[in-house]
Amino acid sequence: MTDIEWKAFSLTHVEYPKGDIIGQLLAISSLAPVAIIVGFVTLILFRRDLHTITFFGGALLNEGINLLLKHIIAEPRPWLRKGLYKSMDALLALSNECGFSCSTVFSS
Repeated sequence: MTDIEWKAFSLTHVEYPKGDIIGQLLAISSLAPVAIIVGFVTLILFRRDLHTITFFGGALLNEGINLLLKHIIAEPRPWLRKGLYKSMDALLALSNECGFSCSTVFSS
């Protein structure tokens, strides 16, 4: 095996193989949650829209439930099975998004 030289993206300290463009793009994309939170806070401060505040509250509630379930269940990470990971985060995020979308469509 060859030794891979790793380079750190200094803002988030995410490491990727030196010279790997895809790794560098993925390291930069690790800032997406920060950008989403900044966007939400900016919209809430300038628009003061109940719709945006509710959506942000739902996203925070989703993360809180994920964290709580992660510590309550305390199951080890699943192994790769048939190409898919079983992820409670993805399931909760999908149900949150579907519920929010349905409430927006049906309230119009």
